[in-house]
Amino acid sequence: MESLPVEIIRHIASYTSFPALRSLASVSSVLRQSLHDWLVYKRAIDTHMNGGFLDHDAIYFDHEAPYFDYVPEFTALAPGKVLQKWARNPIDSKTPPDLCAKYAIADYRCFGILLREENVYSGKVMENFVQWAGPMVARGHPAVRLIERAVNMEYRTIDSPTYIYIISFCFASFFLTHGTRRGSTGRISFFSYRNLLPIEESSIYEQWTTAMEKLRIYYKIRAEQEGDPTGQLNYRDLPFEGTCVPRTKQEIDDSYEVVLHDTLTHTNEMWSAVAFHELCLRTVAMMGYDYKRFLSSPESFGSHIPQSDPRRLKPAPSGYEIPFESFMKLPEPFGDPAEFVWCHLEQMTSKEFLEDGKWMGYYTTRYSGRGLEYMRRDGPHQYIVDVEFKVIPDDNDGNVEDGVNEELWFLGITGSGRDRRGEFEISGKIFPNTGKVVLEKTFSYFPPLRAPTMRSLDWMAFMTPFGIVGYWGDIKDGGLVWLWKESWYQE
Repeated sequence: MESLPVEIIRHIASYTSFPALRSLASVSSVLRQSLHDWLVYKRAIDTHMNGGFLDHDAIYFDHEAPYFDYVPEFTALAPGKVLQKWARNPIDSKTPPDLCAKYAIADYRCFGILLREENVYSGKVMENFVQWAGPMVARGHPAVRLIERAVNMEYRTIDSPTYIYIISFCFASFFLTHGTRRGSTGRISFFSYRNLLPIEESSIYEQWTTAMEKLRIYYKIRAEQEGDPTGQLNYRDLPFEGTCVPRTKQEIDDSYEVVLHDTLTHTNEMWSAVAFHELCLRTVAMMGYDYKRFLSSPESFGSHIPQSDPRRLKPAPSGYEIPFESFMKLPEPFGDPAEFVWCHLEQMTSKEFLEDGKWMGYYTTRYSGRGLEYMRRDGPHQYIVDVEFKVIPDDNDGNVEDGVNEELWFLGITGSGRDRRGEFEISGKIFPNTGKVVLEKTFSYFPPLRAPTMRSLDWMAFMTPFGIVGYWGDIKDGGLVWLWKESWYQE
């Protein structure tokens, strides 16, 4: 008999919404205690009332109605409709009840944004959304489908770099997962979000090249003032991004754009590590979206469909496939949103993570970054496969950049891989405190008639939750690059 209330509540949880369940807590202390049960929370999430979302692709992408225009009451109950479930619900018998409750509340908040118009237009929507969206989307929650709805309502009010980072993460995950469905062009294509954080190819390239040019100016000033007797210092090695990623929202927001005052250039704007990380997330969204569009158009290949390596025709893993929770110390929903900005760095910059398994990806060039027509010419050939990293052993478990600041310690890395030009070697550094990755890619064989400067190419990238993302080469002869782990694909 003692377990009867719990069994009853568990049964009720399969047929009612979470707020209705919570209202039972005010009836009696016995019911309140019974409600605080992991299986009650899990069933509340797994039911059609809370954790099940309509697969809107099956409905709206085949019709002329605008995306999410039709918001019926509890649409999931309609017969014959397909539900989209939470891919990796973390609640089990080992999850503390308080944490189970947070997941259930976040799940219901997500559902509320979809169904309740009054919440969508509230002035606190985005502030509410970012409190739980990061860890939920990273665990494969359908909340990623709501990013367009929330941002369209209040994108002009997003002024916190911490919030912008979380939204960009959700945005990248969304486009990797849902960016190529029929009817998407003009309906979910970049939304009004582009007015705040553009992800069109031209905008992404402009921001990267602007940043690289500013770094060169900064390096030139440093070299003139301090000297570079060995001539070996590269502007990518300079600690332009700071010595670490700030740990609180206030610190992140304050450090987003550092202004360096210099007597030679007066005011020189530089970007912090967080700003580069956020730009990398939008780079992922753009590259993933465009490449999936490219691969979804068979006519793009003409009569010459490459067959040498099937990985060349494989898009990046979707946002639902990547097991973020396995290498990110995800914060709890409703915790400090700043934790989500840096929670991936510790494990993803470790020796074990870098050396475990193979990496793959693709890169763009300046001419392939001008739209789908250019990508059709070279797109499938811009692959990178069989990349393996090796961390260089060091007696001190790391190095100190030029002996100047111990906070600038780095891991030396080497590696190898293959792309359409052939096999290549990799050498460089990764800075765990900021996630910056500085690499030099050298081809094992290079045709004598090609420019000697193209035999070795510099990369300046950052370790993001989606892998290594950045820029290769220089402003005129360069492009974007993105590597992810082969093991992230789900069969």
